[in-house]
Amino acid sequence: IGAGFIGTHVCAALVERGIACRVMTRSPPDDERLGRLEGAELVVADAVVRPALAAAVEGVDHVFYC
Repeated sequence: IGAGFIGTHVCAALVERGIACRVMTRSPPDDERLGRLEGAELVVADAVVRPALAAAVEGVDHVFYC
């Protein structure tokens, strides 16, 4: 899940339901969006860099691309 408008809301809904959530973003989110990511694991990486993407999704069961 990304740290944009849709991604932060999807993440918040998952965390609210007790589902572990890892958020991948190219740059750290601003304070407002970061607040919606409370309880999630934040990974700063670029999806076009294959090794970074592979590391970001390691051990993940599902990916939501938002």
